[in-house]
Amino acid sequence: MDDDKVTCLTFIDFKKAFDLINHKTLLKKLAIYGVDGSSIAWFTSYLSDRKQFVKLNECVSTCQVVSQGVPQGSILGPSLFITFINDMPLHMPDPNVEIYADDTTLARSASIDKLPVLTRMINQDLICLERWCNENGMVINTSKTKSMLIASKRIRNNTSTFSISIDAKLNDAVIEQVLSYKLLGVSLDQDLSFTTQIDELCKKSGIFPDDWKFAKVTPIYKSENKTLCENYRPISVISNIAKIFEKLVCRQLNTFLDNNNIIVKNQSGFRRNHSTETSLLQSTEMWLKSMDQGQINGVIFLDLKKAFDTIDHQILLSKLQVYGIRDHTLKWFQSYLDQRKQICMLNNCKSDIETIRCGVPQILDLYYFSFT
Repeated sequence: MDDDKVTCLTFIDFKKAFDLINHKTLLKKLAIYGVDGSSIAWFTSYLSDRKQFVKLNECVSTCQVVSQGVPQGSILGPSLFITFINDMPLHMPDPNVEIYADDTTLARSASIDKLPVLTRMINQDLICLERWCNENGMVINTSKTKSMLIASKRIRNNTSTFSISIDAKLNDAVIEQVLSYKLLGVSLDQDLSFTTQIDELCKKSGIFPDDWKFAKVTPIYKSENKTLCENYRPISVISNIAKIFEKLVCRQLNTFLDNNNIIVKNQSGFRRNHSTETSLLQSTEMWLKSMDQGQINGVIFLDLKKAFDTIDHQILLSKLQVYGIRDHTLKWFQSYLDQRKQICMLNNCKSDIETIRCGVPQILDLYYFSFT
């Protein structure tokens, strides 16, 4: 990504990986790796004539002889498995192969203008992998094997080029290309921002990390007397990762509010398809209609003092609950608002760190909807 290249990841899923290990092939590999005759005899005895039955509740199956595979749940089984697949990368034409037990990831990179070359390299890797599987009795689950293109945002924003897909094939079937993939319990996305993973973790735990709550505040002059603090707007600067996550939550909150028609029609601020223009048009149209009917309009322009800074957190949380936000989500918003800290910076001067006990921080993605 730093070299402005596109990387194709192919996530290989082996079908019944531990259960398809051929005992004779495994013993041959152990001998190649230097296991001597008496030890080979022990491993042969360990693998031969193994029997098992299945017990579920009070039901017990008949006893069956296990003719292949290594026992899962045993201490020795995982070591025998990684020994069996140890030679797999040696049969590949020099790709980047990452293996964790039976989770195998192939990676190839190329510049955006060489996607056809990238496709050929990937398919050559898959042909070699299929050949190794055929020689070793392993089976790839084509339907569960996925591919994903990762690239920088600058490249991805060029939709005319990044919309091109990679036709990676296994057994003449095109591998599904996905936008995100969970690898070893971690959700990967196309720009490796890990926003999906962070989103899942925060939702599951109901916690907004304390390190993301710290803000550097810069006072921006609004109008009138410059010597009065109330004539300055406090603009909060937070970490980039907090901004990314707030955008995700803000988008979901916005969708929830719109789909359930929660925000009153009188509110035009910070809403999709609304603006200062639509607000003024709505108001002036109403006033002009009254004038056409021979009526006089009495208009009061209200100005709320420190509107964003005086929002009571408990009242806000109570309203969110009334609107249908509950359980882990409500707990997350409570964590988001609780124990926020800030420091004010002006020129080269810094204030002491203060804890925010009310209000919503300006300017963050979520503060718009918290106020609305």
